[in-house]
Formats: sequence, C-alpha cells, structure tokens
Amino acid sequence: MFSFGFTQESKQQLKQLKDDPSRRNSYNAVTKALQYLQRDPRHNSLHSKRFYSLDGANGEKMMESYVQHRRPNPFRILWYYDSEERGRIIIYSIIP
Repeated sequence: MFSFGFTQESKQQLKQLKDDPSRRNSYNAVTKALQYLQRDPRHNSLHSKRFYSLDGANGEKMMESYVQHRRPNPFRILWYYDSEERGRIIIYSIIP
C-alpha cells in the first residue's frame, strides 16, 4: 500500500470539491479513485498512463489516472512516484 503526499494545489482542489454540494458525486468519485490509487496505481479502472506534458518536482515521470469515464470533462488525477521516499505517491493535481 502506498502513502500520499499532496501539493498545495491538489489539497485546495480536493477541499473545493468537498465543500461544493453540487459536486458531491465528483468528490466521492475522486476519493474512491484515490483509494484505488493507494492500493494499486495500476488498477484497471484508473486507466493510468504517462502524462508527457509535465514532470514531477525532481524530473519524475508524471502519471494521469481517470476518475470518471464516459463523461464530458472527466476528472483526472495527476501524480508521480516520490523519488525521495519509497512507497509514496505525490498527488500533483486533480483536474476536470
């Protein structure tokens, strides 16, 4: 099982989702995806793949995992493996 670190941006995005009653379903989907990501970053329902437009803080490979499927503007989680601490994932951003 992996542990998480969050950037300030991703903390703020998660808080905004949680505090907005109209986005309750999206918040629930994001938390469920985070649970899958914590257990197995390669879980089939996440459809994780390399995100080539960005790199992590120290040049780590940025990954993209889908939270929602078959929806317009699905939420995605951008993350990378922490190069300083084994078994840790840094959540870079949560975007629609």
